[in-house]
Amino acid sequence: MKHHTGEISFPRGIFDLNLDNTLQETALRERYEEIGIPRENLKINGRLDDLPTLKGFIIRPFISLIINSNKIEFNINHKEVEELVEIPIEYITQKNLFCEIPFPKDPKNWKMLSFKFKDPYTNRIFNIWGATAHMLQEFIKKLYDMKVITPEYKRPTLPECVEFLQKKKS
Repeated sequence: MKHHTGEISFPRGIFDLNLDNTLQETALRERYEEIGIPRENLKINGRLDDLPTLKGFIIRPFISLIINSNKIEFNINHKEVEELVEIPIEYITQKNLFCEIPFPKDPKNWKMLSFKFKDPYTNRIFNIWGATAHMLQEFIKKLYDMKVITPEYKRPTLPECVEFLQKKKS
């Protein structure tokens, strides 16, 4: 992979004009290509807010429910995904799980979120951070009306990301 090697993330990809009519179709196609869940086994329930990144991406996260789950067999595309990590919802809704850490070399006090997950089956520890952790906290907020961030938590807005990238180029 060119970007985000070794990071924990959700299935994601780029809109393909030849394959997709909408970004929702992109999300369904990418889930199938990366982890093998067919479209007919996914029901889109909504989406989270668009999320700009300091690497120049805008993430549009869709929330889906796996239906007919007794018929699902994950088929991981090892060219794009090293392994599947399952984190129980009860784990990410724990109080005081998320830590707010400053962006490296950031003059504007932007924050990113981070938390650790110890897989009970393998005892491996995973660090979930950045955009992935941010999407999880937004999901928790929408689903459970539970806030896991402080009032000081601030991610860069789209105009701030654009300004950051322009300064970085010059």
